[in-house]
Amino acid sequence: MSLDIQINNPSGQFALQNHDIVLDGIGSTIILTGQDKLIQDVQKILFTDINNFYNQYATQLLELIGTNKGIQGTINILAQTVGDSLAYLMTLQQAQVKYQQCQSSELIEDVLSLNINYQYEITNDPNDVRTFSVGIVLQTADSQQITVSRNVTAV
Repeated sequence: MSLDIQINNPSGQFALQNHDIVLDGIGSTIILTGQDKLIQDVQKILFTDINNFYNQYATQLLELIGTNKGIQGTINILAQTVGDSLAYLMTLQQAQVKYQQCQSSELIEDVLSLNINYQYEITNDPNDVRTFSVGIVLQTADSQQITVSRNVTAV
């Protein structure tokens, strides 16, 4: 399994796509700032598995899908682990602004909603609990709302 690597620099964060740094048409790195950076940060924390190095900056998202916890049990655990990880991301952001200038659109002010749903209609098999949707609505420090949503399938 490959991991996305975040490389911070004073002007923002490198854009990542399929675990690779994204380059523009002339070979320069694309730097994410603002809401784009925040969305990438949230997606990255969602798909980082808990391990010895990332025990807080991670979720159990991929690990739990397909287990024998039942649909509602899986949803409950996923909601807890995603919520905990978002809270940890907010803590990291609060520490970051002490040492580095950040745009207010990059900072989570509040998690307005977190929805995790079983996606039966994707597989058409009520016994196949491998696909869930994750929907998060955040309020940024500049009072904007952003939505991060993904369908997640464990194979």
